[in-house]
Amino acid sequence: MDKAEHWGYGYFDDFCGFNCTSPSFNPGITLNPLPNGCPKFPLSVSGNITLPSSASFTNVTLQVLDISNNVIATKIINSAPGGFFSTNLDYPDFYPSGPNSNIQFNIRAILNYGISGTPQTPIIINNTNPPGPDVSFKNCPTPCYEELIFQQDQAINSSVNYQASCCITSYSIINPNNTVNFKAGYIISLQPGFYVSGYNTGLFHAYIGRCEENNFNSRIQQNSIGNKIESLESDVKISPNPTSAYINIDAGKEKVVSWELYDRSGKSVLRGNSEQIDIQGLLKGSYILKINLEKRYISKAVIIK
Repeated sequence: MDKAEHWGYGYFDDFCGFNCTSPSFNPGITLNPLPNGCPKFPLSVSGNITLPSSASFTNVTLQVLDISNNVIATKIINSAPGGFFSTNLDYPDFYPSGPNSNIQFNIRAILNYGISGTPQTPIIINNTNPPGPDVSFKNCPTPCYEELIFQQDQAINSSVNYQASCCITSYSIINPNNTVNFKAGYIISLQPGFYVSGYNTGLFHAYIGRCEENNFNSRIQQNSIGNKIESLESDVKISPNPTSAYINIDAGKEKVVSWELYDRSGKSVLRGNSEQIDIQGLLKGSYILKINLEKRYISKAVIIK
């Protein structure tokens, strides 16, 4: 007769001992609230991160979003000493191609980190001022650009005050229910295609006058042409202005590569590369001189008397 075999059962408690405890906290990121009202530049954005001791910080990716959650600009913050991070945003971070109809924005921060050299799922935080917007330009003046041009495909969809030290030219429509103001130092030119839409539902005003004082420190319009940008405030001088015979260009230590002179309709009437321009054959009126330097473009208003 065979002997019967018997199986027993063992129970183990606290099998992991002290080596399987969870981290004392999970990764996290917070954004500090931004001030209300018209933004003052540079606009400081800051926050805090928390990481388990086994994790390593990679970066914080800061994004500027429009109200449709499209990413307008991105900044990478590579250090967060003591868990604190900060950076500054400027006007071009919201309007990289110059002013447009977007006036409300949100800020998103993304914490990127790794554990034992392996990247982990990023931690994302939205809305510093829920439900938003984080930054609003509603009823705020734009920076004092030297020149603004609104093409036909640049419909104005929001109530905005635009200003320029020289000139504003518009070929675009202003959509209904908006109040839009143009203020320029010399010329406001409304070209074919300009139209204020709506009956008794919106207002448009045009003024000749100096730019209003505001808190915008940015003086560069990010209209990229190759690797150059168009500077709006500069130390480049033209004289005499007004003039009836010649224009002298003083670019300091910079080299004048070329220049082109445009009349009020946008037609090119003269071009060259010298530092003195003979304008004796031109009609009296207002012109725009675009100067091509080695690293940038400068636009200047010229009055021929």
